[in-house]
Amino acid sequence: MPDYWKWVGDFYLVGEPFNLIISVKSFAARERLLASGSGNLLSPTVGWGLFNEPAEFSYDRVVSYAYRGFIAIYAPAALIQQLPADVMQFTNINGNPLLPYLATIVHDIQHTMGENHRVNPRLL
Repeated sequence: MPDYWKWVGDFYLVGEPFNLIISVKSFAARERLLASGSGNLLSPTVGWGLFNEPAEFSYDRVVSYAYRGFIAIYAPAALIQQLPADVMQFTNINGNPLLPYLATIVHDIQHTMGENHRVNPRLL
């Protein structure tokens, strides 16, 4: 692993009406990603990672992520293409896919920003 991937952390984006938490993980989600969810849709969480284990994204686990306040988990295309249809059809509270492609996170976050430069998590 390159030196610049040895430490990754979490981010907090100022939002309106709710702030947004971005939980950054490396290659494995395991319970660490699940535990990093806020557990509250008033503090929605986005997961981001270079996940490479499809077994960590079963339908039951995806439901658990939603219960933990995740509104999106950005994952690499290589992982997403291996997931079953029921997982890929699972949507968040806003009616959008819970598992979007990793490459779309910048566009998606920018799309949610209003004139005040605050994120609107209801658009994710």
